[in-house]
Amino acid sequence: MVTAEAWRLTPGLAWVTSLVHVAVGLFGLAVGVFLIATLGISGGIASPIGYVLGLLAILAASQYLLAGVKSIFAQRPIGLAARKRACDTCAQCGYELSGMPEDQGTCPECGARYVKLVEPWSRLQRRVQGHMAARERERTLGQGSKD
Repeated sequence: MVTAEAWRLTPGLAWVTSLVHVAVGLFGLAVGVFLIATLGISGGIASPIGYVLGLLAILAASQYLLAGVKSIFAQRPIGLAARKRACDTCAQCGYELSGMPEDQGTCPECGARYVKLVEPWSRLQRRVQGHMAARERERTLGQGSKD
């Protein structure tokens, strides 16, 4: 079964397509201005065909350019949310991994290997908790041997 997630663009590819939209839009604007300049006024006589073609090219190019610029600005919050969510979801299928063991494992949904990212402070917290538990065990073992 193919899901919609399979057709989603990766963040890097989305940036490239947005930049292509912007480049094509800028090129179209230049073509529109060129059409107006060359066909619109030829030999001092105004030609309505040149103006119409130039304005249509500028209109189409500006729509393409605006779509590219909009997608560039829209990707920043999406990228931030994806980075925040990256440590809790499988990169292959998007399965929620929040309750899974950390470090390395396999996704129960698709079987892909994953490395779960852990915040540095949580590693430190686990270390401190481990040391505290070890001291507690030593203390309880030390008290038990005195009897």
